[in-house]
Amino acid sequence: MLNVAGKMLLLVSSLSPLILGLAVQQFISAEYVWAAILTALFLLSARACAFVFRRLPSRGERFTLHIRNFVRRNDQVSALLVAYVLPLLGTDTHWLMTVYFLFVLGFALYYGGIYHFNPVMAVLRYHYYTVETDSETNHLLISKVPLRPRLQSVSVVRFTPEVSVLAGDLHE
Repeated sequence: MLNVAGKMLLLVSSLSPLILGLAVQQFISAEYVWAAILTALFLLSARACAFVFRRLPSRGERFTLHIRNFVRRNDQVSALLVAYVLPLLGTDTHWLMTVYFLFVLGFALYYGGIYHFNPVMAVLRYHYYTVETDSETNHLLISKVPLRPRLQSVSVVRFTPEVSVLAGDLHE
């Protein structure tokens, strides 16, 4: 499972589209130094997602997930992206207000346990599924390949107690 550092890296990477938007805003305002700093921060934060997925196979618990039924949940990423990018578009806010907004958003994402709904993962072509297992419990499965209706059992690596990643999708 992910430790706190892994969760924080995913949280930072989930905020990277917002950081890129702020970089563009600074570039348009002719604040080139801040635009460069924010662009570098964007690149580092986006890279954090790949780092977590590279380290997960060696640290994660592997198990077989027996799938009874599944529903695709990629809409969660779109809703999250719209929810935190729209408030900053077209506004000329003081940078402290932006920092405050990022802090509150980060706090809500981390303690809400939704740091894995990550726009960077969507760009990397990961898909989200709610799967019903044989024991009739729901589980969130993250997979790079689309699930097929006849799929019965898959090998996964535990991400958190309720979230797993399809094992074949990780950099092993």
